[in-house]
Amino acid sequence: MEERVNVFETAGENCCVAACGQKVYDIITAALCENKKIELSFAEVSELTPAFLNSAIGQLYGYKLEAGTGHRFHVNRPKFKAGF
Repeated sequence: MEERVNVFETAGENCCVAACGQKVYDIITAALCENKKIELSFAEVSELTPAFLNSAIGQLYGYKLEAGTGHRFHVNRPKFKAGF
């Protein structure tokens, strides 16, 4: 099963704060716990900051995945200039 996480719907157009990134992280980890494949979409997002990205994605480096599950996460790259 696959789940598409739309960052714009979760955090809005300007992804600048760590608290909003935490919301995205919580959705991602909940889907991973359900053994879902995840596509992370940044469509319609116009601004990103390191604080947001560290909170939303950076924490995944510490997330424990079972062997063989590393290919369940895909980032749909945005077509915009990052704000950093």
